[in-house]
Amino acid sequence: MNVYAGAFLAELTLLPWTVEHVQFHSRAKMVTSLALIIFGLFLSGYPETHAEWSGWSRRLLHLGESLFPRGLEIWRLWPTIGTFLMVLGILLSPRIQKVLSHPRIIWLGGLSLPIYLLHAPLMRTVLTWMLFGFAQPKQYSETSNKGAMNRRDSIPAPTSIWPYVLAIPAFFTVLLAVCHFWNLYVDPWCAWATKRLEDVMVGEEHPPSRV
Repeated sequence: MNVYAGAFLAELTLLPWTVEHVQFHSRAKMVTSLALIIFGLFLSGYPETHAEWSGWSRRLLHLGESLFPRGLEIWRLWPTIGTFLMVLGILLSPRIQKVLSHPRIIWLGGLSLPIYLLHAPLMRTVLTWMLFGFAQPKQYSETSNKGAMNRRDSIPAPTSIWPYVLAIPAFFTVLLAVCHFWNLYVDPWCAWATKRLEDVMVGEEHPPSRV
């Protein structure tokens, strides 16, 4: 689905009538673009699990069950359609394209791969320590399937909003800084190592012989 949608969008950018349409009817075009982007964001927020817990996602769940073939993962389809609509809305709006072409936005887009690679490990370490590192464990009891009583230690979640207000911006600062240095130092080394390995495999460069 993503392959066909990407090919369609790529072909759409090459059509002359698309460019002419973008240049005229600026007000209607902007309204259409914003509507596509907002609706795309709405669809992209469809949760991976427990869609029935909220009214809006429950309606999308029922709609997806009636529209999509059985056996498909609805939580993948709705975000995919939402992403396609957002890209289409951006494609139809030169103003939004200009905003997204700002050097800061381009820098942030250049961090997409390291963010994808590093956000989960940093969430499980840095963010977890920020939110729970100063809390005292509490004991609670649970009954097993066999009726035995087990005692476990659990770190309670913060009851105040302030730990989240302070920790989440600090975490994103750490995440962006780590990803920035990843792009500066780790990515070039990976590219160099890949090129060296490619040269060896195609016979353009011989590895040093062992003594």
